[in-house]
Amino acid sequence: MSNNNSSREIVYTQDEVIIKDIYILKNKEKIGGGSFGQIYKGYNKKTGKKLAFKMELNTTKTPLLSTEYRILKTLQGNIGFTNVYYFTTIGEDKIMIMDLLGQNLETLMKNNAAHCLSLKSVLMCAVQMVII
Repeated sequence: MSNNNSSREIVYTQDEVIIKDIYILKNKEKIGGGSFGQIYKGYNKKTGKKLAFKMELNTTKTPLLSTEYRILKTLQGNIGFTNVYYFTTIGEDKIMIMDLLGQNLETLMKNNAAHCLSLKSVLMCAVQMVII
């Protein structure tokens, strides 16, 4: 985890934020958000892999992103958990870079005609919780 925001670590261009010369956040394409902060789509410059950039604003009442990063780093490699690649601070805001996965639970519920999770989704969540 990095809290050192050196001038080489983060580079700003007109339409990009480049972190560690690897992780590119282009045009701030927002893919989600809520009380925890915002999630943007980006990519790894070297591999082209799509990534999620989760940002927690300094105005967040209960900052949890650094704790989430440590927990996910511990759990990564287990089935059902994303890979996290980097954590840093930009100004006073925090950012975590991780794999871009599929839809979140809220979207799955909205897309279901009954506005609830399917039995399959509930069982997949239950299995994942038991594995932990």
